[in-house]
Amino acid sequence: MSKKKIGIITLTGYGNYGQKFQNYAVKKILSAFDFDSITFIVREPKSIELIYNLNKLFHDIFFNKRWKMVGRYVKSKFNAVVKKDINLKNNKKNNKFKNFCKKYIGESCIYYKKLPIIAKEFDYFVTGSDQVWSPRSCRLDSTMFLRFVDKEKRIPLSPSLGVNKIPYYKKKVFKKYISDFKHLSVREYEGAKIIKELTGKEANVLLDPTLSLSRADWSEISTKVKNKPKKYILVYVLRSYPECKNIIKDISNKYGLPVINVTDYEDFERYDIGPSEFIDLIKSARLVVTDSYHGTIFSMIYSIPFVISDNMINDSRFKSLEKEFEIRDRFAKNILDNDIFSFDFRNISEKIKNKKIKTYKFLEEALGKNVSKSKKTV
Repeated sequence: MSKKKIGIITLTGYGNYGQKFQNYAVKKILSAFDFDSITFIVREPKSIELIYNLNKLFHDIFFNKRWKMVGRYVKSKFNAVVKKDINLKNNKKNNKFKNFCKKYIGESCIYYKKLPIIAKEFDYFVTGSDQVWSPRSCRLDSTMFLRFVDKEKRIPLSPSLGVNKIPYYKKKVFKKYISDFKHLSVREYEGAKIIKELTGKEANVLLDPTLSLSRADWSEISTKVKNKPKKYILVYVLRSYPECKNIIKDISNKYGLPVINVTDYEDFERYDIGPSEFIDLIKSARLVVTDSYHGTIFSMIYSIPFVISDNMINDSRFKSLEKEFEIRDRFAKNILDNDIFSFDFRNISEKIKNKKIKTYKFLEEALGKNVSKSKKTV
């Protein structure tokens, strides 16, 4: 008897470690239910993609006020064109991401108009995790809400809105897209609150899928990074701020620890790190400094002390992590010098273990299928 099939719809760009890890985790979790899964890379005509990108740039500048992000994007594109060495590093890094996806995820490109046709061949479709429902996009992508498939086949697994509120001009379409789900889950408490206010529906707040896998699961797909220092600070900062740079410099000087920065163009030696190598860098670090959601999560998985940049203190994603795991003391402005390398992870590990059960219960109900304890990645 052939296995049932699930299609995964999520963010599929190359270069973001968290996106690939959550994608792999979703696939791994679904395999516990004896489902084969494929992640679809949905393609649109070049003209539509161009219009979408221009609209997104306009919205980021005038509606979302994301000036610094736009500036970093423009700078990265300029560097990619002008500086050949950076371009080569980008290509090498992208190839490592593609190889990771080929080996561990399994992707298939599909033209968006063919989704309703291919959907008939699948038992279910899952959307999530990560910010697949983010209203920061200039459009709410109906594909991410699985509008192309029958209602009973739609399953949202820990999708993130990534915001504290929905812009008034997007509430109507968001309500429309959400209302058709029989089973609802989100990654953040703010997201559940928004859904309740708009639709009256209760959404299960579930862990990010990466936390449903064990440390051993992640170590199994890690690749050892050669010639790394014995002790070091790992920096994974997506939004560079002067105060963050000062914190890194101060800690490095005080404790005599070298810095590995995987998000800095200037650090050519480490910039082309792939997903499997990134796991090794996290688990071998003495300290992680980050403003990344998944940078924080993987520090928790491997019980590595971490410092979170203060610019994320009001972010809905970090608010949920703070509520679940009491990590407020790990924000840079709250942490004491004597506590930088000391943190009791036992409480976090126990909470993760208990909350994994909720994820499996949600999927058992949505899929109408139980999973044996031996197959759960607990």
